[in-house]
Amino acid sequence: MTRLTNVSCYYTGGSIYVYEAKFNDEVWISTDFDLTGSYDIPWHEIDNGDQKYDDHWKTASIPYPTWAEVFQSIRENCDESTIHDVGRILEYYCANGQKMTDRILDAESNAPMPSPDENAERLAIICEFIEAFEDFLDEKGVVIPNDEKEQDPESACNIYGTDYGSLSDRIESLLIRYGVLK
Repeated sequence: MTRLTNVSCYYTGGSIYVYEAKFNDEVWISTDFDLTGSYDIPWHEIDNGDQKYDDHWKTASIPYPTWAEVFQSIRENCDESTIHDVGRILEYYCANGQKMTDRILDAESNAPMPSPDENAERLAIICEFIEAFEDFLDEKGVVIPNDEKEQDPESACNIYGTDYGSLSDRIESLLIRYGVLK
């Protein structure tokens, strides 16, 4: 039996992807790869509905999936751009041996939200540079052709998919070379 079904992973902007799937046919897990939760209904339904997240909190009866399992479900259900971008995000967690359960919030203990980790800060810095480029291009009326954009090109970002990843890598290399990032 597949442990992860009804998989979706979508880009919300600012280098943020939201992953959602039904796990073990009993809970819905949702993560932005920084914070993770498990609920009795899909997170997007709570977010668009009553927004009482704690009321919908549900813990799985078996250990949560590994990041590798999450990534495999993304590979099986998502487009190449998402696979590439999320793969880069997950490299950090997998390289540091972090399990998904390390990111599950305990709603009942009212544990404080973890502070952003070094990788999240790194991604935010790079994202700000890319957004500055996007704003500049938008102001000049420049639209970069890209086959990876969503069906509605008007709503898609100008720097998207593998273009985003390539530019991100170049900016990161420059910031490392000049000592801004390690």
